[in-house]
Amino acid sequence: MEPAAKNKLWLCGLLWWSLLLRLVWGASFYGDGFVQLKATESSDQNALRVRFRTSSTDGLLFLAAGQPNYLLLEFVAGRLQVKVDLGSGQRVLESERGIHLNDLAWHNVEVHHFQLNITLTVDKNSHTSVKMPGTHQHLRIVDGLYVGGSGGLDRLYLPRDLTGFRGCMEEVVFNEHDLLSSLRPHAGYKHVHEVSLGCSPQFFATEEDPISFFSSRAYISFPTWKVQQAAVFECVVHTSAKEGIILYSSARDGDFVALEIQEGLPVAVIGKSGVKIELRSPTFISDRKWHAIKLHFSSRSFELSVDGEVFKSSIRAGSKGLHLKGYMFIGGVDDGIRSEVRKMGLISVSGKRVRGGSFKGCLKNIEVNRVKLGLSNALVTKDISVGCEPERPPELPTPASPTSTPQPLFPFVTPTPSLHTSTLRCWLGQEVWVEFCAL
Repeated sequence: MEPAAKNKLWLCGLLWWSLLLRLVWGASFYGDGFVQLKATESSDQNALRVRFRTSSTDGLLFLAAGQPNYLLLEFVAGRLQVKVDLGSGQRVLESERGIHLNDLAWHNVEVHHFQLNITLTVDKNSHTSVKMPGTHQHLRIVDGLYVGGSGGLDRLYLPRDLTGFRGCMEEVVFNEHDLLSSLRPHAGYKHVHEVSLGCSPQFFATEEDPISFFSSRAYISFPTWKVQQAAVFECVVHTSAKEGIILYSSARDGDFVALEIQEGLPVAVIGKSGVKIELRSPTFISDRKWHAIKLHFSSRSFELSVDGEVFKSSIRAGSKGLHLKGYMFIGGVDDGIRSEVRKMGLISVSGKRVRGGSFKGCLKNIEVNRVKLGLSNALVTKDISVGCEPERPPELPTPASPTSTPQPLFPFVTPTPSLHTSTLRCWLGQEVWVEFCAL
C-alpha cells in the first residue's frame, strides 16, 4: 500500500474514533433519572459548573440540599433559574431573556457563591448577580447533592410536581465533587437511577421517527391530554405481542381512557362514573404487520377504528365529558400509576404481567388531537429506542453460495437504529456532522 493511502486510512480511523468518543461522552437523563451524592459540608464560598444540552423547557439540573439551606439550578419555562437560601430568605437569579438554551446545543453554566453574593454565568458571556438578605453567609448541605432530579426528597422548597431533567450532561462539578466522573453507584455514598453513559439519540428524534418499546416496563409519558369537546388519538402499530398497553390516561373522579391489546386484538376502554364501555376490534394486529389505529371520544360517543374499520358506542345522555389529569402514557405506565391501572381491570397488567404490561413493538405516526407527537414532546421515557427494526420470523440456515448475502464482518455489533438525516445531524452536532460528511 502506498504511504499516502496508509496515511489516509490512518486519518479515517482516527476520525471515526473521535466521533465515537464524542457520542459516548457525558450522561443521558430520561426525565426521572438522578445521581445523588450523600455529601455534607458548609462553606461561604461555593462554585458549580454544568455543561448540558436539551430541548426541554423545564427540568432540575442540580440541587445542593440542606434544611433550610439550598442551592437549586433548574429550567423553568425555557430559562435557567438559580434559587438560593442561606437561612435568611430565598433569592432567585434568571438567565437573560431571549437566550435560547433548549436548542440541543451544548451550553456551559457557572454559579458562584461568595459570602452574600451569588453570580450566574451562561456560556461565559451572560452574567447576572444578586445579593442575599440577612447575615447568614454559609451554604449548609446536609441532604446531599443531586443531579437531574431530587430522588424523591421531600422538602418545603421543592414542588411536588418537580420536573426531572431530560437531555444530556457532560459535566457537573460542585466544589471538588465531580458528580458525573463515574456512573457507578457506591452503597451508602452514591446512588444512580435511570442514567446511562453517552448522549442518547432519542433526545434528537423528531415526530417522524418511529419508536421501539423493548421491555415489559417500557413507556413514554407526555403532558396532560387536553380535551375540549372531543379528543382523538392515532398511531400505527407493529408488533407480535398478544397483550400490552398502547395508551392510558386517567381522569377526575376515577374516570379513565385506555387502549390495549388483548389476545392480539385492539381493545379501547373508557371509564365514566363507575361504568366501563369497551370496544373490541376483531382485527388481529399481532401479526408483525403495520396497522393503523384511531381512538375518538366525546361526551356522547366513543369510536375505535382499526385499518379503516370503525366500531362505535354511545355514551349515556347527560354525561359530562372526561376531565383528564396527570400524564398521558403511551406504550405502558410508570410504577406510580400501575396499581391504579390494575384496579381499572386492564388485561395487560393482570396475572403474570402485574409488574409489567407494556406494549412491545413499534409505534409511528402518533397524533393527539390531529397534532403529531414524538419524543421531543416527552417528559419521561423508559426502555425505548429510536427507529423500528420489524421483527422477522427465524430463518432456517442455508448453505453458503456465491450469490448469498455476505454476513457482517462483526456480527456481535448491534446495528445503529435507522434515523432521519436531520435527526442524525442534530445528534452529532454541526462540527461533527461536517467531519462525518467529509469522511
